[in-house]
Amino acid sequence: MKITQTTTNFAAKRGLVLDADDKTIWVSVLNENVEPMFSLFCKDDGTASYKGNIWLPQCVKEEIPAFYRTERDLRAMIAFIGCEMSKTIAELNDF
Repeated sequence: MKITQTTTNFAAKRGLVLDADDKTIWVSVLNENVEPMFSLFCKDDGTASYKGNIWLPQCVKEEIPAFYRTERDLRAMIAFIGCEMSKTIAELNDF
C-alpha cells in the first residue's frame, strides 16, 4: 500500500507516524525513542492487513479493522487510534 503525503500529514496531526517498506507498515508515535505500536502487512494488490501488536492496548486493538482496502480505510484507523490513544500519544510526544 502506497502511503501518500495526505495520509502522512493526517497521521502527524494526531501525533502518529507511519513507516513503510515493501511489505510492512509500522504505526508509531512521532517520538523516535518509542517502539511502534503495531504493524500491518502490505499485500501485492495494494491492500494491507493487520500483522502484529507491539504495545497497542488489547481493548483498542480489538476495535481496529484487520483489513484495509484503501488509504481512506487506513486514515479512518489512524483517526480512531489518535482519538482512543490521545492521552498516551500526547504524553509520549510531549504535546
